[in-house]
Amino acid sequence: MAETALSLAQSMVETVLGKLTSAVLDKIGKLLSVRQNIQNIKDELQMMQAFLKTADQGGLRYTEVVRTLVKQVRELAYDIEDCLEEFMLHFQQRTNLVRKICNLRARHQIATEIQDIESRIEALNQRFLQYIAALPTSSNVAPGYVHIAPHLGALSIEDGRLVGLDKPKADLIKWITEKEKSLRVISVVGMGGIGKTTLVKKVYASLELAYRFNRHAWITVSQSFEVKEILKNLIRQLHNAPPKGIETKKREDHTKEIETMGGEELTQKIQDKLQNNRYLIVLDDVWAVPAWEVLKPALPDNNNGSRIVVTTRNATLAAHCSTPSTCVYQLQPLPDEESLKLLCTMVYKSSDYPCLPKELHDLASNILKKCRGLPLAIVAVGGLLATKPQTTREWQKLHDQLGSELETNLGLEGLKRVLNLSYSDLPYYLKPCFLYLSVFPEDSNISRKRLVKRWMAEGFVSVKRDMTAEEVAERYFYKLVHRNLILPVESISAGGIVKQCRVHDVMLEVILSKSLEENLVFVLSSLDVAIPRDKVRNLLLANGWSTKENALKHMNLSHVRSLTVSGEWQPSLVFPRLRLLRVLDLEDASVLQDEDFRQLGRLRHLKYLSLRGLKGKGKGRSNVQKLPNSCLKLRGLEVLDIRGTRIKQLPAGIVKLQKLRYLHAGVRFDDECSCPCCFPLVRAPITRMEGVMVPKGIGKMKGLETLSAVVVGEDKGIIEELGKLTQLRKFGIVDITKNNGEEVCAAVGKLRCLQSLLMSAAKKETLSCLTSFSPPPRLLNLTLNGGLASLPNWFASLGEVAKITLVKTKLTNNAMTVLQGLPNLLILRLWNDSYIGGALVFGGKTFMKLEMLELAGLSGLEVVFKEQAMPKLERISVRWCTFSTGISGIEHLPGLEEISLNVVYILEAMMDELQRQVDRHHNHPTLKVLGSELTIAQKLQQIQKLQEIPIHQSNSV
Repeated sequence: MAETALSLAQSMVETVLGKLTSAVLDKIGKLLSVRQNIQNIKDELQMMQAFLKTADQGGLRYTEVVRTLVKQVRELAYDIEDCLEEFMLHFQQRTNLVRKICNLRARHQIATEIQDIESRIEALNQRFLQYIAALPTSSNVAPGYVHIAPHLGALSIEDGRLVGLDKPKADLIKWITEKEKSLRVISVVGMGGIGKTTLVKKVYASLELAYRFNRHAWITVSQSFEVKEILKNLIRQLHNAPPKGIETKKREDHTKEIETMGGEELTQKIQDKLQNNRYLIVLDDVWAVPAWEVLKPALPDNNNGSRIVVTTRNATLAAHCSTPSTCVYQLQPLPDEESLKLLCTMVYKSSDYPCLPKELHDLASNILKKCRGLPLAIVAVGGLLATKPQTTREWQKLHDQLGSELETNLGLEGLKRVLNLSYSDLPYYLKPCFLYLSVFPEDSNISRKRLVKRWMAEGFVSVKRDMTAEEVAERYFYKLVHRNLILPVESISAGGIVKQCRVHDVMLEVILSKSLEENLVFVLSSLDVAIPRDKVRNLLLANGWSTKENALKHMNLSHVRSLTVSGEWQPSLVFPRLRLLRVLDLEDASVLQDEDFRQLGRLRHLKYLSLRGLKGKGKGRSNVQKLPNSCLKLRGLEVLDIRGTRIKQLPAGIVKLQKLRYLHAGVRFDDECSCPCCFPLVRAPITRMEGVMVPKGIGKMKGLETLSAVVVGEDKGIIEELGKLTQLRKFGIVDITKNNGEEVCAAVGKLRCLQSLLMSAAKKETLSCLTSFSPPPRLLNLTLNGGLASLPNWFASLGEVAKITLVKTKLTNNAMTVLQGLPNLLILRLWNDSYIGGALVFGGKTFMKLEMLELAGLSGLEVVFKEQAMPKLERISVRWCTFSTGISGIEHLPGLEEISLNVVYILEAMMDELQRQVDRHHNHPTLKVLGSELTIAQKLQQIQKLQEIPIHQSNSV
């Protein structure tokens, strides 16, 4: 855990040093006559920062003494930040008169706290002098770095028992043997333990390639590498064996020769060896772009079909070195059937294993859910099960205790070390961000936006030049994605945007153990856990936590910075004790009422508040209908998310929350309805957006970047104020009418920073006001709900727009002529009579960048794809539609990967024809059919209900 403790300490010290240099603190320090004290603390922290960097770079051997000192530095930094936050908040929120009255008392209290911190720093310095001087310096190996031999990344089972690699092997061999003569670099990418090395070894040793290349080499690069040693190794593998009789002498001479060479000479030597030869070289376990760049010059393009195969965990590196850029093979987890086969192979030490009894089969499935198709995890767990009696009791015990087994069982040590290596390679500023994922409930899909905003509220993100904190946090997120440490779920949008992610269950066990050991996160659930003695910083109340209610009552919560709740809870148990809380995330909580939030105003340090999707009794909507007046005391609040609640009016005092940046409100239904009249037979397309009424003075909230969605009434003064929110990047406005439409368009036209815009007409109204609308110049995402008849002329100018959603616009085929020419359109969604122009015909050389097409709630649908239409289209989604003739021209979509549709509304003959088209397609795209489990009688009921239930049940999106 060395690298964890160091990274957390470095992150905290850096954060605190940033606050110690703030102008506000300097002013307050001068006012309270503690300016010099603060400077002393700053000086000492800088020395501690230097100590941490020395330890991190291997300048000190990471002994238990150093570990203890690092922990004390981190805890001291936490306490300093708590102190600074407290008295800065205290003074910033007081008027001049009250400040004068309270000045003496506050000065004494703060001076005492500062002196206490100075004393602690002095004592810590004494310990430094006493213990560090006696410590030996380290070698050049960084602390926490564990050398992992090359074979540990591969599966430790015999080749004959490998499963699930036949298709990837065939795919790679096909890429390698294609007739392209220029040098091709193929990357195989995936998370640690997924089987990259094992797969490439099978390919490398295959008979299909044995005689195709006359030079072969396998180089393991690894995390810590020496360029010259790698080049020497490559030369040795490429060197021809000398004739018999002079073998020993030639080998000795050759060895002496290369040992004396410099880097440039070695590179030239390799080039000479490869010149006029067709070669296959594998660079296994490449971690960073610089490693590739220093090896690349030695590998010439002989224009004769040579190939290089790179394995890596880093998707960014894979894209960087692949030639062409499409030669990136993303290795996928094993499917359920192959996972079970591999597990049984390991348990019974043979591919000829007995049929599992039902009770063991069910337990095996539950264990494999935790492994989630990761071969190395399955091999490690299977090997461990092989040492135990084959009983339900033993298998259940392993399932329940997998987290602790990872920590203590030597049989799982290889797995843990491989996963730890991915974590260890992270820069220090990403490690706290990654560990923070352990605050979310197990098996949950985590919203990207939710995660990055929580990072920001926690202080994990520093603003950089020319970048907002959110942009920096987004960059952090994608760095973790590209390293395969967080896994995108199926809701990946066009353009590679990841909407939700999750952590592999086995990796989650690893980071949760790190978080618990370093006291970053404490999880209170139905399981028996000891009350922590150290200060709790981040608290997760997981499902079933209420059985441990007494434990919560006795915990010290005064230092908790984030609280995440899943399931039922009672705020009154904790609100009075959460003095330093920054993040309150109730997205998965339930059964809360307005009165539960009366004490919300006590949380003066709160920066992030989410009541999103609060559930009432059962699975009903939240019973929360208003924000308490006390929330107006939350002057530091930056994120407020009240989507999915019954709050329809924002309090007048909300305009005092001048630090608020993101305000999400309203209810949006853009998915299937589950109301009793529709479910389970008909899932009617209800699409609407309910917004909130905003008070007068909203124009004073100049810092708002997100405001979605607002209900506009007839108060034209408020509409005019909305036009003053010039920093808005995301804005939603609903209930537009003929009377207010002109003013709404004028206000929105002033928001020149807008990137995402939703405009929705009121019931029985149209969006005719858009005819003379001037769209914001930076628009990337546009949603319109309401009658248009034809697209306004300005649509043709939307050169940067990547996503368009149209609802109830009643457009004809002429609209497609405008849309098909938009140069950067990636996603097109046509919902609920947005198109009524008959057949949807997509002609050749149109929608050149479109990656996703979604059709929902359209009647009498006929879709035709002409030759050369949509060359980059990857996904088609069809929901809630009725067809006239079906879908044709699938074969003209070269990039198609998936078609998803609700089979209930398409005739069997049309379905058969679509299946034939899919079968003939060279990509063999996936055809996902929803509703196929329904009987014929249920389908007939569906059709009948479709005729009875009005599709448009609401007035806005």
